[in-house]
Amino acid sequence: MNCTICKTEKLSCEFSDENCCSKCDPPLTVCLRCLSHHFKKKSVCRICGTKVDSNVITKFLQLYEEIYGKEEKIAVPNIRSGKVIVSLMAGDIYEFILNENKTVYQLKQEINGRLKIDPKNQKLIFNGTDLPNGQTLIAAGLRDGSRISLLIIMYEISNIKNIKFDLYWGYPKTGRKDYLDGSCLIYAEREFKCHVDYRAREALKCVNHSGDIMGITTGHHIITIDVDKLPANITHLYFTLSAWNSPTIGHYPNPTVQLLESSTNKNLCQPVSFNNLCNDQAVIMYVLRKIHNEWIITQEEKPSQGNAKNYSPLRTTIATIYDSTFIN
Repeated sequence: MNCTICKTEKLSCEFSDENCCSKCDPPLTVCLRCLSHHFKKKSVCRICGTKVDSNVITKFLQLYEEIYGKEEKIAVPNIRSGKVIVSLMAGDIYEFILNENKTVYQLKQEINGRLKIDPKNQKLIFNGTDLPNGQTLIAAGLRDGSRISLLIIMYEISNIKNIKFDLYWGYPKTGRKDYLDGSCLIYAEREFKCHVDYRAREALKCVNHSGDIMGITTGHHIITIDVDKLPANITHLYFTLSAWNSPTIGHYPNPTVQLLESSTNKNLCQPVSFNNLCNDQAVIMYVLRKIHNEWIITQEEKPSQGNAKNYSPLRTTIATIYDSTFIN
């Protein structure tokens, strides 16, 4: 019979009649040699990525040694030490030591020491799960080379009922009125549901766009969100800026953008510098996320192509943000 990995004809004794993953990995398809080489590098199912128990790995490696002898002895992978990779939304990555006793909170303290981000403003996401502070990294399923996404929380809004996205911009030097569009793209996890902008002002009744408020030298958009009335399946609201007729955001003088608590006008995020965004057509500025039924705000400042005439490039960028956070 042939191994589906090395495409080599093997004896039946060179296969196991048991699978390593009950979900998807059928027995008698991959030879013990190929399985052993896989488990030397990773302790997960080769097909679906599900974690494989170390005892199961040991069993397959022992079967391998019984068949082939010790000329190619392969050690059980060390799953209790190594390094983990912490990635930020901007794309920066940092390595930290993994050991069997380190807790999630201890990792947050190390991140604070290096990046100056208070642990209370950190959420560490692994395989779509917000890691609890008291859990060890090993117990959470992390292994050497595992990647964790770091969300920097600007605000947890459990006590806030209404927020508003408040945008001002100046007209380009041509003197003609032009639009720096503020939009809200609304998702149920990775599934796009609708957008709210100057045309679709009430696509979702609890998210409202003011329409264009155009002065002599400046334009103004306000998007208001009634958080309590958001449908239960909605999990992500992405707030974007995009250039309408001008090629880049930098063509609009002195833009200002804030995410505010509606009743007090308290700013929920940090001041925005557009110096690094002036050459981009669009930017995903903030994300309102629901994690474990709690809404949090993160400040992304992720550049993108696309605008209110064509949201497809923005939706592609949003997909990369989601995948980098929830698919490790």
